Amino acid sequence: MKALIICGSANLSGTSSAAAEYAADSLNGIGIGTELLFPSLMRIGHCSGCGKCRDGDCPLKDDMKIILEKASESDILIFAFPVHFSGPSSLVKTVIDRFQPCWYGKERIHAKTAALICGGSPEPRFACSVTVLRALCITAGMEWKGCLEIPGTDKKDASGLRSAVDGFIAATFGT
Repeated sequence: MKALIICGSANLSGTSSAAAEYAADSLNGIGIGTELLFPSLMRIGHCSGCGKCRDGDCPLKDDMKIILEKASESDILIFAFPVHFSGPSSLVKTVIDRFQPCWYGKERIHAKTAALICGGSPEPRFACSVTVLRALCITAGMEWKGCLEIPGTDKKDASGLRSAVDGFIAATFGT
């Protein structure tokens, strides 16, 4: 089995990045090969809605092609990101929007399952982020495995983060 984790945080030393790395460690620990990608380090343009992916490849020549290729080689797709204004970070929303070829059936990702790890303020509203990820699952034909919601990440206190991520991975993908 293989997993792709997409970390949608621009803060590479923040809570979402740490959670993504912990998830990779946990998955590797149960025998699932893992790749971790950071869109903040990649060049990914916004979907223009041109519809050309309906008949072939997206006309944008950027690093999104790497993400789509790696997603098609993975069994599990996990997004990790901070919640911004009750929704996904702009980085990860741009990536999700570029999965548009799945809507048309081109470059359809082959991951069987997807999950989400997200953090936010002391009283975050995770529902919008979950809705966006569930919509991606429906479009791409992936099974939704659930979400680890971590409130209070703005405090920069990551105590308990590793055990929460380890517990989520174990419960969701087996030990």
